[in-house]
Amino acid sequence: MVVVRSAWDAIMEQKHPEMRGRETEVEETLANPDIIRFSVSRRHTLMFYRSTGQRRWVVAVTRREGEEGYLVTTYESTNIKSGDLAWQK
Repeated sequence: MVVVRSAWDAIMEQKHPEMRGRETEVEETLANPDIIRFSVSRRHTLMFYRSTGQRRWVVAVTRREGEEGYLVTTYESTNIKSGDLAWQK
């Protein structure tokens, strides 16, 4: 998984500033998720979910193009989106 610093900065600045300083949680979500689902709208997009233990989830959205995968965005959520189950702990 490739995480480009400029992409991470854009996520933190523009999309989800609430995730600033939570890089370790995002890394843990990608390395040890509780659930992985395929996106309903984009088959090559995976959503990794890891429970925070407070009825909330850290979500890391990734996309694969060829041999490379990259982080699209990350955020915290109270629910798991629909989509085919790819993997579950």
